[in-house]
Amino acid sequence: MLLSWNTLQEAADYLTEQTGQKWTERAVLDVTLKTYQAFPENPPSTCLKAAPPKNTQFALYKWDDEIGTPANPFVFQHYLPWQKIPLFPVHVAELLGCGETDANIARRPEDRNGEAGRYVFVEPKEQPFPITLSMVVISGDDLQLLAFHAVGQNRDKIIELAANDGKNIDWAHWLGLPFWKPEEAVSLLMLYEPGTSPRNPDIRAELDKKIQAALREQACGKLPEHVAPAAWIEWAKGKGWIIPSQLEGLAAKQPEPEGGKAETLSEARGPLPKIKTNRTNNEKTNILSAVIERAEKDAENPNDNQSIWAAFVNLAKLEDETRPAPLLGFVYENGVKYMDANGASFISKRNFLKRLNRKKEPTKTR
Repeated sequence: MLLSWNTLQEAADYLTEQTGQKWTERAVLDVTLKTYQAFPENPPSTCLKAAPPKNTQFALYKWDDEIGTPANPFVFQHYLPWQKIPLFPVHVAELLGCGETDANIARRPEDRNGEAGRYVFVEPKEQPFPITLSMVVISGDDLQLLAFHAVGQNRDKIIELAANDGKNIDWAHWLGLPFWKPEEAVSLLMLYEPGTSPRNPDIRAELDKKIQAALREQACGKLPEHVAPAAWIEWAKGKGWIIPSQLEGLAAKQPEPEGGKAETLSEARGPLPKIKTNRTNNEKTNILSAVIERAEKDAENPNDNQSIWAAFVNLAKLEDETRPAPLLGFVYENGVKYMDANGASFISKRNFLKRLNRKKEPTKTR
């Protein structure tokens, strides 16, 4: 029986039923670890979580270099309700090896529901929180993924089958169309058959949010009326989405629609601004020059570089329909994300401030 949340033993029982082979708690840990060994650097959290005792205390902290100290940059914000703790491959390896592990972070900025610069710790945050096998749980959706993995499917195919109740998306139909509607494109990029609704409320909310973002960009002219599958993939890459293997390289085989072809994003946007030399400050201007000038005008103190950076970040955080091109967003650890001729790039605070300082340097005479 598949539950919303399953213990390791319940997961082992389900996998035994699905595969016809005997599964144990350790076998569930082992297949989970092998699944996530495909990420040798900066691995994501696994599908396993720890459900600590109900009286476990959680708190939100903000990373703040100014208020915090170099030894402890985390500044307490407020306490939070009980929640589950994500387990990373290192935790799973320790559970498999000795039956216990420890962790003290329940949410990071880079997590799917994370916020820039904000961390959720188990209190007291200075002490590692012990986790035992009895605390480990897995959601029903993720357990289905493990079941598909156990019978030898690749990662994206696992997700596709799990998302669609074990059925394949009709790729021959969708890739044979000259263009996709926004709701069709987002569903396919998230490996859902268009017209179906995810059971998981978090995934359903994410799907709806991305569809609304695509509709807004189409309404304000950032996306053309008819967008070819290949152009949707280009758009999604620009947003930093992970493109499933089912769509990589396949969309190039699109037939042209009757009466003309669907626009690509580059055709709809026009050419990117050319790089030119600005002899006033002995520096090359580039695609960011115009938006940096706007940040200088918006800054509370246009003579202070820190104030200009804050205005620049605020521009990057605007909603899609109001955010100035070529900005794509802001990631706390990396800086402001933007699109240039080579794809998505980042400019860090440090490099941004260096650029402003160079701009203010007096022109050298020959």
